[in-house]
Amino acid sequence: MARSFTAKITLSVLALSLFPTSIAQAVEQRVVDVVAVSWSGAPAIQDKYQRVVDSIDQSVGPQWLSFTSLEGDTRDKKILFYKGRDLPAPISISAPMPCTGYQSSNFMGDVRQEAYRRLGITNFADRYLIIVAPQAGCIWQGKAMLGKPGEKGGILTLHDNSSSFVIVHELGHSLGLGHSNLLQCDGGARDGNWGRQCRAVEYGGAIDVMGNVDTTSPLSIYHQWRIGLLEKSEIKTSWKSEEVELKPSTSYGSIRSVFIKDGRASYWIEYRKARPTDSYKSGLIIYRTDPPPVSAIISPNPEDSIGAEPDSSVTADFWMMNLGDYRYSSGRSSGSMTLSEASSVRLASGNIELTVSSITESALTLKISRKADTTAPPAPVITPPLTWRSPNSLVIDSSYDDLESTLDFFEIERDGVVSKISVGSLANWTPTYLYPLEPRGSLLLSDLPEGNYNLRVRGVDIWGNVSAWSSPEKVIIDRGFPIVTNQTKVLSASPDLLQVQWSGASDRGIGLCETNRSTDEGWILTQSKERINPVISIPIGKSLASNFQVVDCRGNSVTGKLSTNAVFTQANSARKTGKWEGIKSPFVGAMRCMARCTITFSAKGNLSILAGQGTADVLVSSKKVGVISQSSSDQVRSAMSLELGKNKKVVRIQGSNFAIHGALTLDFLLSASKQENLNERVVDDSLKDALQRELSKFGFNGDDFDSSWTVLPMARGTTLLDPTLDLCEFEYKSDQERSARRQMSATKVGSPYIFLSTEVVRYKSESSAQSALAELKANLKRCIAEGGGMNRTGNKTVYQFSPDSLPKFEGMVSDANGVFVHTIIGAGSQARALLGFYQFKGDLLSGLYVVSNQGTYFSSSTIEHWSQVAAILGMRLMNKSLA
Repeated sequence: MARSFTAKITLSVLALSLFPTSIAQAVEQRVVDVVAVSWSGAPAIQDKYQRVVDSIDQSVGPQWLSFTSLEGDTRDKKILFYKGRDLPAPISISAPMPCTGYQSSNFMGDVRQEAYRRLGITNFADRYLIIVAPQAGCIWQGKAMLGKPGEKGGILTLHDNSSSFVIVHELGHSLGLGHSNLLQCDGGARDGNWGRQCRAVEYGGAIDVMGNVDTTSPLSIYHQWRIGLLEKSEIKTSWKSEEVELKPSTSYGSIRSVFIKDGRASYWIEYRKARPTDSYKSGLIIYRTDPPPVSAIISPNPEDSIGAEPDSSVTADFWMMNLGDYRYSSGRSSGSMTLSEASSVRLASGNIELTVSSITESALTLKISRKADTTAPPAPVITPPLTWRSPNSLVIDSSYDDLESTLDFFEIERDGVVSKISVGSLANWTPTYLYPLEPRGSLLLSDLPEGNYNLRVRGVDIWGNVSAWSSPEKVIIDRGFPIVTNQTKVLSASPDLLQVQWSGASDRGIGLCETNRSTDEGWILTQSKERINPVISIPIGKSLASNFQVVDCRGNSVTGKLSTNAVFTQANSARKTGKWEGIKSPFVGAMRCMARCTITFSAKGNLSILAGQGTADVLVSSKKVGVISQSSSDQVRSAMSLELGKNKKVVRIQGSNFAIHGALTLDFLLSASKQENLNERVVDDSLKDALQRELSKFGFNGDDFDSSWTVLPMARGTTLLDPTLDLCEFEYKSDQERSARRQMSATKVGSPYIFLSTEVVRYKSESSAQSALAELKANLKRCIAEGGGMNRTGNKTVYQFSPDSLPKFEGMVSDANGVFVHTIIGAGSQARALLGFYQFKGDLLSGLYVVSNQGTYFSSSTIEHWSQVAAILGMRLMNKSLA
């Protein structure tokens, strides 16, 4: 199981080969602890360790306080790092510190756990830990786990150095900042296309501390935005020719940045004032934030050249343009990168020219000149109406954009009548580097008028250019909610399960698209996609409380609680007259009338008669209510359903030569019903890859959970960069035999689990998968015997395995082909419970991992629930493997 529930965060490093007042009070005071590590044969580290300890308050804290202090800022957003605790002696580890890959991140996580155990600190999520390590042969001087802006806490490692600059840089990564890089283009060009003309020089944008040149220069405007120092009101998004007055980047309260989108490129602009300690002049600085392809990156870090290609996400890094006589080489910089007064630069497209009209101490006047946009936006593509499952559903394709400018509004043609619709935006949207501040203009289902009509759409940009019409689409826009009552009819039955037609669930508009019965945790137990008369499964012989969700095909839903209780009454236990004999049946006690007979049941509520051959009359309270139709088949059939009301009634079946297999009463009670609009499901872009689509047939996916959950691949979950097997902290050689991997994570607000994941792994061969299974079993046996495993600090991580075996359900693989564990990992406040289901078939592994931060074993009901889920995943594994 990958270690994602402990620490799996993107690592950022500083390359070794490229390196050479009083403290004001801040509201955000953040504590930094320091520990050292050592191993057999490692050189002494104590002197460097002490310099690191001393530098926190002497240098590191004051620098970050300076970086986050803006002129005129009254918001108290300054950050002060200060020294917390340190250990008197290094933590001894069993082997030299790993330098790269998941082994390195796991090492940092293990040291963090051990360090705070020795320091006696149980709540350390908001604390920052510096690990000082001796020479280990790594190419980097510092490494940090990249944090999320706005969140506190982090881990960083110093490799054989005590530089306060490296510490300041790595703490920037903990705050969510990427690198300050350089845009370097052929022939001295200032801008151009990635790869063909320009390259990305890692660390080369040495404008601030997030490069690798030791500087105390203020943070770039982009990094200020990343950590919340630059507010949206201080950013001007420019779409036309205009003049903008920019205040210095270190001031507060006015426009301090201009954002420009130009085709597929994005630019952030600031006015940077000169300082006596820096070589740059006062002027304009431009950062590109559209990420380069991997092939265009120049970096001393080998991992940068093998990473995944960038997506549309907002980047942590930026790439500074050289607008002056700036020079960068081997970790040294000189000259100025700013655009000076009365100077101009054209952006890569050639359509936009930026000119510095004037510079004063308090402001820079920027003239933005755009070529008039005479190109019409592309014709919109209407998305398939069958995908419109929420008011937030996109009516036009999500990639629709006007590269030259931006959309102003849409026009729709409704049965030949044209009307204007303002550009809409998603309530929940994910910022991208092209649209970091506002969502891309779009047309949503909620923007369309209700009705049944032919629809065409066209876009109009801010220059007045009008696109061609989209292809027409017949649409039904329905804002009404489904109707839900408890009316049901039993369609068929086995001794364990009923198939029930829920005729009380209907929609008068477009029709139903989903009818779900789910657990309180949101796992869908049964689902129907019938437009009318949905069918759901209900177990026989036990009361069951679950949730229901009835959803129409426009995302209007009714949700609530559903209680069911299906009770079977044997035919041989009912009161009878005439001659009867027992018959073979899946139901115990089935009987056949051999001549003229009656059989009587006393029941209330919903009663279903399970009949076989023959025909008979049905009477309720001595009044004939219907006839069981003639059949010559021995098959069990739900011959008649009766609504008897709240009081018991006598139901008599009479006739000649007919078979009765029994009777079923069904309680079907609804409560806490409410109307809701379904959330739009997040699109899983990984399914564009054929291999990931194949692996998605196993494990769980978004359709297995109700709409309150988000189910997506984990970071690096579609790669082999992270381990699969790491139970009990052991290293698994079999991980080298994997050929493909897909690990999904299920999350929601208020989830009781800190980690809920499935992982599907394809090994290079069936024998490789069997070797992995054998290795897992051997390590589990060893872990049980030793009470845990040794982590990367050389200290034992305690595993306490439950003495009770996990329940087995039909569908789970045999014990010979699986490993099933229930254990508590660690102790005290850091203890966490794990349910792990490892199922092997052929060359595939299907893993299900459920982790909570409770210090006790999971409850029997939770164990039963996830064991049943494991059985479902096991059936998927076996059926698909055999296909």
